[in-house]
Amino acid sequence: MPVPHLVRAAELAAVLGVSLRTVEVWVRKRKVRAFRTLGGHIRIPKEEVARILKEHGVVTSDGEAYQLIQEIVGGRRGGVAPEGES
Repeated sequence: MPVPHLVRAAELAAVLGVSLRTVEVWVRKRKVRAFRTLGGHIRIPKEEVARILKEHGVVTSDGEAYQLIQEIVGGRRGGVAPEGES
């Protein structure tokens, strides 16, 4: 199963043990590369999430990061579909 290309800000916050507000501030200050949906929700590319997870010592490799990302978003209902799936 492919790793979803986008992660929600709240999902990243939960894994890092920080508030959603903290992630929003990081995005605003451009410490985290992200974009907003038409509805205003923050989405973060998986490569950026992998970088952040490694930077914060949550994982040590890209492989571990992508596995964790899959676990994070694997249980969500609806939301952002992996590339090529709808």
